[in-house]
Amino acid sequence: PPQARPPGLPLRPSKLSPRRGSGTMATSFGDLVKPVTDVFDDDYNYKVTLKIKHPTACDVTVTSETERKASGDKVSLLSKLSLKWKHASGFALDKLQYKADGSIVTETSLSNVAPGLKLTFKGDDNAKGEFGLEYETPSISATAELDVVDLSALSMSSAFSMNAACAGGEVKLGLPSADKPFKVDDFNVGAAYDQGMFFGSLKTGDSFSSYGLYLSAKPADKLTIASMVDIKPAGSTTATFGGLYKCTKDFSFRAKATTTGTIACAANYTPFKKVNFTGAVSTSTSKLVEGLKYGLGINLG
Repeated sequence: PPQARPPGLPLRPSKLSPRRGSGTMATSFGDLVKPVTDVFDDDYNYKVTLKIKHPTACDVTVTSETERKASGDKVSLLSKLSLKWKHASGFALDKLQYKADGSIVTETSLSNVAPGLKLTFKGDDNAKGEFGLEYETPSISATAELDVVDLSALSMSSAFSMNAACAGGEVKLGLPSADKPFKVDDFNVGAAYDQGMFFGSLKTGDSFSSYGLYLSAKPADKLTIASMVDIKPAGSTTATFGGLYKCTKDFSFRAKATTTGTIACAANYTPFKKVNFTGAVSTSTSKLVEGLKYGLGINLG
């Protein structure tokens, strides 16, 4: 007989959120609304890029990404190079990147320090460094990040999952220094419910000064429709509506529109293994030509 699914969100595997689909770990607070935001964010890339990923010796993966930028009559190609490596001990060089402006970005992690615990570090050569903790179980997810360069900021989040529901909160603190007192920079909470065919979430923003309502539904196996409403009691309320249609296993199409007058569509096509194309177009209903933006991505490897 089939084994019972471990407690946690969601009730069904979902490609929109790998963590949810794994069925083994709780949803983090940062991923609370991911099933909806992914519908509106994925493939909407308004850049012209070529990305090539190549595995090399000693399990090192090299990725080069070149972006075409145009300014007037001038066209330039900006490139960045990244390395990725993971050791059997649990240590991983998640990113060692040399950017087009000459700066270097480093991201490392150490897994299996204790059951469910991972240590992370993110930094660059411009006096930026963050040390992080990530703790996950089938029902609890918790994170913490500390600015280890200036010791000026600490952010923490936690979320609890049970069956189809998940709830949590986050806080961002400004740590005291010689010229700055301790303060709470941001504090938010949120909750989500994933029934399988329907997903809904309510999340606060900017220390309860705004509220986000996120909804999605799957009326058909290949179709996902979603809406995202940003409610600001002291300002204006905006909304985004759209959907994703998976025509075949290799081709998908998505479109969206906002109450501010922006309309956009995007496509994703994988004709062969390790060959992927993405394209996106966006414009404004008030300025159809002037507001036109487009993007094309070619991914190899």
